[in-house]
Amino acid sequence: MTPSRADSSTGNSRSRRRSIATALSKAWLLDRISIRDLLAHEGVRGERNAELLEIDPAKWHWAHVRDRIAEPDDVLAPLRLLVEAFAQSPIASRFFSFSSLNRFCFSASSHYPWINKRLPIIAPNGDGYVVDRERHDLASALVYVESVLGEYPVTPFFGTAVDHMRPLLAEKLPAFDVRVEQRRGWRRLIVLDTAGRAFDVPSHLESDAAVAAVLAFFAS
Repeated sequence: MTPSRADSSTGNSRSRRRSIATALSKAWLLDRISIRDLLAHEGVRGERNAELLEIDPAKWHWAHVRDRIAEPDDVLAPLRLLVEAFAQSPIASRFFSFSSLNRFCFSASSHYPWINKRLPIIAPNGDGYVVDRERHDLASALVYVESVLGEYPVTPFFGTAVDHMRPLLAEKLPAFDVRVEQRRGWRRLIVLDTAGRAFDVPSHLESDAAVAAVLAFFAS
C-alpha cells in the first residue's frame, strides 16, 4: 500500500517542520546564536516576548503567565487580580510558577522537577483566596506570599531541581562522579563510583537524604 498524494504532502510537511526545528535548536543551543538573531532570518517566527528568555527568564515567564490569565476560560482566570499583583511584586516576580488544576504554585526553579517545598500554593475561594489552607483577601494574600518568598533559602534560577542538587552532592560526595544527564525531555542526576556503577538520584530527595541514599546503594 502506498500513501496518497495528500498523505505524502502531509508527511513531507511534517518532515520539513522537524528539520527546521532541529536546525533552529542546534543554532540556539550549540552554535549559541541568539534568539534575536534567529528571529531576524526570513521565515522564522517566534512567540511574543521570545527574546526575553535570554535577557531575563523570570520576566519572560511572567509575561507568559499574564497572557494565560488574560484568557477568561483559563482555569487560573479566577486568580487574575492576585497573579497580576504577583507579576508586579519585586519579590514574587523573581520566582517561577506552575499550576496544578486550579491552584497557582511557586517554584525557585524555572522547570520541573520543581523546587517548591514550603512555597505558597494558592487557590480561588469565592471572592477571596486560600493560601496554604488559610483564607485571605488580595492584600493579605500578597503580604503573606511575599513574606514566605522573601525568606526562602534558594535563590530563584533558570533550571531544575536536578541542576541545583548536582553541586551540593558533588561537594558532599567527593569520591563519586556526580553528573546531570539529559534523556529526551528530562534531566536526571546520576552518581557513579569508580567501578562504573550508577545510581539514579530521585528528584524529590533533599541533599542530606540523597547523600544517605547514594551511600546506602553503593554499600549494598
